Formats: sequence, structure tokens, C-alpha cells
Amino acid sequence: MIRKGNNHKCFIILLLTVVMLVVISYLPILIAFASEETSVDINQEQSQDQITSPKGIDIPQESSLTHHSVNLNGQKVKYTATVGFVPILDDKTGESMASFFFTAYTLKGEENPSQRPITFAFNGGPGSSSIWLHLGAFGPKKVKLTSDSKEILPPPYYLVDNDYSILDLTDLVFIDPIGTGFSRFEGKAEGKDFWGVQEDINVTAEFIRLYLSRNQRWASPLYLAGESYGTTRAAGLSTALQNIGIFPTGIILVSPILDYSLSIDNLSNDQVYILNLPTYAATAWYHKKIASRLQGNLDQTLNEVREWCQTDYLTALWKGNTLSKEERNQIINRLVDYTGLPFDFIDRHNLRVSVFDFANEILKDQKSMVSIYDSRVIGYGDYDINHDPILAVISGGPFISTMNDYLQTQLNFKTDRTYIPSSEEAHVLWNWIDKEQGDMGFPNTGFSLSNALKRTGFLRIFVASGLYDLITPYDNTVHLVNHFDLPKDRLKNISFFTYEGGHMMYLNSEAHKKFKEDLIKFYESLQ
Repeated sequence: MIRKGNNHKCFIILLLTVVMLVVISYLPILIAFASEETSVDINQEQSQDQITSPKGIDIPQESSLTHHSVNLNGQKVKYTATVGFVPILDDKTGESMASFFFTAYTLKGEENPSQRPITFAFNGGPGSSSIWLHLGAFGPKKVKLTSDSKEILPPPYYLVDNDYSILDLTDLVFIDPIGTGFSRFEGKAEGKDFWGVQEDINVTAEFIRLYLSRNQRWASPLYLAGESYGTTRAAGLSTALQNIGIFPTGIILVSPILDYSLSIDNLSNDQVYILNLPTYAATAWYHKKIASRLQGNLDQTLNEVREWCQTDYLTALWKGNTLSKEERNQIINRLVDYTGLPFDFIDRHNLRVSVFDFANEILKDQKSMVSIYDSRVIGYGDYDINHDPILAVISGGPFISTMNDYLQTQLNFKTDRTYIPSSEEAHVLWNWIDKEQGDMGFPNTGFSLSNALKRTGFLRIFVASGLYDLITPYDNTVHLVNHFDLPKDRLKNISFFTYEGGHMMYLNSEAHKKFKEDLIKFYESLQ
């Protein structure tokens, strides 16, 4: 028994010795193989990284904080600028769906910031960043332009202090919707998760909720400021925020468009032509194309045009093909007086002239056309929306280059990621279905705004329009508000203001000054 056990132990020792010798002999090969495998994995990870997040200066994980001052209304206003991201998480998985980029300006040294108003501002598109409200209207810095903004200055482009910033009235948070600015969707998320009427409202409401929580601002009076499609978003947010316990105090609608059915011109939608006519008349008045008897006071002229629109013009369009020849000629002659367009042109267009046709024809005798964003601005040749004469002023070098330089050199935010001022992809793929109003594809967030006004007696609405804005005419919004199902005391909560300018009237320095004066009264009335 003892002899057999010793033999067994010797066999095991011998076997282990052989195995160790084999391993030792192949060890260099195994190490080299392992090293090669590791090297391949690392290189693969770097390659994938370079695709999704280029090496160099990556997206900062922490917000950038810098301190500044600006003189407003004769007083030195000290403020902190915060630039960063708020992650949007999937409720079910907890994974990040998007990184929401923002720039915030808060009063420095405020003893009780929770009592100070905070305004969330955004532009439209859909698919636009907040660059224009940020560096054109409300922020402490603005792009240096000509005083009337009707032509582009030569480079270099730079920022100057914005004398008409509203930072003395409210803290400001400029939001870049997903797919614009530096905001991006992430992980398993897709553009369709954010690019739509309701999707956009939902994710913006979530951003606002998170911002309030992370910065202890739930007690602050909350304002929304949207421009163009941003007013569609703001109106939709009015009830969406109320539904999660956030009740806005005031909403600023700059060049609003809430009901898209009022902007679609077709043979049976007569409202469009009626609501556009006063802006056509203002344009004709500006370019001295209107009848000489109407070339005096613009307000008086527009009052006459609006009265005629609600009576004779409305009746004529209602009659359609049953209109007699005599009645038709009378209507055309009056349209000639108001628009400066040729008789034959109006006749060929069956008394219904679209915005694009008007912009292309009004200065045809001068081989020119006007911008539909600001009909004071003249271009040459036939009208093309992709080459609208105002686009050179509001995009390209003046705003994009200054925004990138400003973020890097003054706000200390550095990244290799591209700042997207306007996303064509988001605009093209936008889901126009308004779930609140059905699925017809013509959203109307005016209903949401009306409901928000019903809920609260303190909510105030500030409507700002440019006299020469052919994209979102002033009368369009007035017509919509006049059809809100609200008692008269709540209708008084909506105030209308018009300014000498176009879609972005604040680019005209005189209009910007008046805009600020009106906003001072608006904010002060709510405190």
C-alpha cells in the first residue's frame, strides 16, 4: 500500500514538471500573441472613438463658468456665464439619450436667486439653434451689424456689448434643441425621438425641469421666449410645463406662428390672402409703390386696408367664381392701390397673391425683389428662398463665426464638435403631427396657449411682430388670438407690439431699443 502510493506521487510530480517545461518554452509566443491581440483591440476602440467623438478637444464633462459685466440702463451689471450640457435620460433604461447644450447668464452676487425671474429662450426653424436671440436680441453681447441690418458688413466680425440686453430684468438660459448648436442625440436614440412637434415640446420641458432642479430655481418666476417656430414650441410648453407643476409667469412670442393652417396658401384657404394683405401694403408703402393717397401715415393706411380686408375683400374671395366682372375689376383696382402690383398680375393670380409671388413681383420693374424675412431689404433677380437677401446678414460670417469665437475666447468653452446654427436634417425629417389637435399635419399650439391662459389669471403674453415680416405676418396672430375661447378679462393678458423691421426686428437698432423699453414694462408689471 505504501509502495503504490509513493509511485503515484512520483508520477504526478513528473507530469507537472513536463507541463511546466512546455509552458515555459512557449511563454514568449503566448506573451507576444496576447500583446498583439491587445494592440488590435485598442486600435479598434480608437478608430470607433474618432468616428463618434473626434480626439483632440472633446466635449467637456463639466460646465464652464466665467464672470463678466455689462452696462445696462446706466448701471453695471455683473453676471456669471455658464456653458454646458444637461443629459436627457431614458426613463426605462437610465441611459443617456441626448446631451442638451445651453448657455446661461445669471446675476452675480444675487442674495436670493430663487426670487429672480429666469427666462428660457430659443429660436425656431424647426431645426434652429438659439444663436439669433442669443447674439441678436437678449444676450449681454450682440453681433456688430449696420444700424438697420439691411446689408452685411465686411469682415472681421465681432461682438459688442448689447445695450438692450434683458439681463438686468431676468436671468437667461439659451437652449439649443437636439441636433443644433452642440446638442446631439446619443446611444440608441434617433433624430425621430426629438424632431417633431410633440417630441420637441416633451424634451424641452424635460430640460427645463432638470435645469430648475440642478440649479435650485424652482421658486423663480419662469418666462419663456421663443421666436418663429420657437413660438410654436413656447405655446405648446405653456400647458406641458403646467402639467408637471411648472407654471410660467410670462411668455414672449417673437414673430409668432402658432396655427400653420393660416400660412398655407391654396385655392380654398382665403384667410391666408386676407391676413397677408396688410403686410403687403406696409411693404408697398415702404418702397413707395402704394397709391399716392396712401403714402402718408402708415398706421392710418393699414387701418383702411384691414377694414377693407374684413369687408369687401373677404366677400369677394368668398364668392369665388360667382363674382361679377364689375365686382372683380373693383377688387383688383383696390388691390393695385394697396400692393403696387400690376392689374394683369393680380388678375392672373385670381385675386390671390402668395408671399413668394409678391416678393418676386413688387420691384420687378427695377429687376429686383424683396426679402420675405424683411421686405425692406432688396435683392436682385428672381426670388429664391435659399438666396433670400437677408440670409447673408443673419447667417454666414456675422453670427456663426462670432458665436464660435465667443464660446472659445470669452466663455472658455472649447471643443472640436461642430456648432450647428441650423439643421437641415432636423427640418426635413420633422414630424408635423400635433397630437393635441389630431394628425392633419398643420400644428396649432394656439389651443395649448389658450388652455394655459384659462388655467391661470396671472399668465401674461407679449407678442412682438415686425411690420415688414412676410413669413409670420402680424395679422395672422391677431386673427388667431381673436378666436381663442377666452373670457374678455383673460384676453387682456395678451399684449401686441409692432416694430420697424422684419422677422428679426431686433436687428434694427431703433426697433431693438423700443423692444427693450416695452419688455421693461412687461417684466416690471409681473413683479
